[in-house]
Amino acid sequence: MSEMIFVEHDPSKPSPKDEFMAKKKAALEKGCAKGDPNPCHALGEWHQMKKMFQIAGEYYSENCYKRHHGGSCFNLGFLYLNKTLPVMENQEKANSVEVEQKIAEKCSAIFKEGCKAGSSKACNNAGLFDLQKKTESEEEKKRVQDEALDLLKRACNGAVNQYDAGMSDTTRTSAASTADPFSPACYRLSVLYLTGSSGVEKDAPSALNYSSRACAMGDYKACHNCAIMLEKPEEGIERNFEQGLRFRQKAKDIIDRKRKEMKGKSPDEN
Repeated sequence: MSEMIFVEHDPSKPSPKDEFMAKKKAALEKGCAKGDPNPCHALGEWHQMKKMFQIAGEYYSENCYKRHHGGSCFNLGFLYLNKTLPVMENQEKANSVEVEQKIAEKCSAIFKEGCKAGSSKACNNAGLFDLQKKTESEEEKKRVQDEALDLLKRACNGAVNQYDAGMSDTTRTSAASTADPFSPACYRLSVLYLTGSSGVEKDAPSALNYSSRACAMGDYKACHNCAIMLEKPEEGIERNFEQGLRFRQKAKDIIDRKRKEMKGKSPDEN
């Protein structure tokens, strides 16, 4: 039997993996230097993965505000929301109420910019921030509420990049990837219209509409709510047991499918 030979890696030289990553990073930097938002966004993600959050934030910020990449706006907002990036100096020593207020203001502005840049998830988060916003007058409350509903509707429908007219084909392609309809926003709208929470006027037909859309995107809770609204209808909805039964079955099918998917995953993936 021949003796097995082990080849040890020379620690003074970069490993094949390190060389590959270095080449990949260099290619991204080259693409970003040309103004392509996709590699700029990828560089932000690369630095975030390496826990180099300040550099990641710089890439995201420039890509968000200069190149109108909705995904970069969304990621930037979450870095502030999770307190990975500070919103003020000596944040850890500042008054907690003041910090939370600053975070809300900062994130709300970033997510609204992301919504303009075509990120449905950013529209959703901006809408949720507006719903929680404290107002000083009924007039201001109504204005903020209307804006929140508009943002959530944009998220539900799939945000459109408002900078699209002035974009290059490359930038337009990158923005389209964040514009898919976001089912949680549809579900949130249905709950708001169904319950009249956050001062939103109750509207059963609108609740059913948004709930059915969320159901079609795979939200079993929305399917269940549709069934209830059709079996025990409120004003503006006709009772329909047959259709309600179909929604109940849809909810069951989604739950069963998710259970099968979870069973098929390895313990490390769960």
